[in-house]
This record gives sequence, C-alpha cells and structure tokens, in this order.
Amino acid sequence: MLAWADFAQPVPQGVTAVDAAPLTCAGVTTYKALKVADVRPAQLVAISGVGGLGHLAVQYAKIAGATVAATDVTDDKLGLAAELSADVVIDARPRTACCPAPV
Repeated sequence: MLAWADFAQPVPQGVTAVDAAPLTCAGVTTYKALKVADVRPAQLVAISGVGGLGHLAVQYAKIAGATVAATDVTDDKLGLAAELSADVVIDARPRTACCPAPV
C-alpha cells in the first residue's frame, strides 16, 4: 500500500501485523477519546461494553493510571474486563426477579 509518510507509522520490530492491525482503527478511536477527555491518574473512567473498542479502552485507561469501571452484558466480556484488570466489573443485564418497573 502507498501512503503519505506523514500519515503512516512503521510497525515496530517484533510486533506481528495481526497484533498491530487493531491499533490502527479501534486503537486510535479509543486512544483519542481518552486523550480528549484528558484522563489522568486516579480518575474514574467508565467503559460501556468490552468489545472491539471497549477492550482497548480498558487497557489504555489503565495505562493512563485511571480507575476503570467496565460494564457489559455477557459473561465472556465481563471475564475479559477482569483479565484486563478493570477495577470494577459491572454486569449490566436486567434483573428480572427484582421489582416492578416504575410507572
């Protein structure tokens, strides 16, 4: 592929194309969101959904030193959030045996 050098970044030695590929779209999207939010150490960051972008957001927020609360509705994504060291993992599935819905 041809690209302007100003808009291209070489993949570091030892990083495979498979490992680098997610960083070019989802990685940049989540990094930019955290950068614009000016995330700093000890701030609380909530990540809604630990999927294609969310799993990267959890990792970037942790690298920035934030306290991370990750929410999802599936066991595998909640497990991934825990594996990625989210400080709080929230199961956002509705509780059916609870209370009547408010009117």
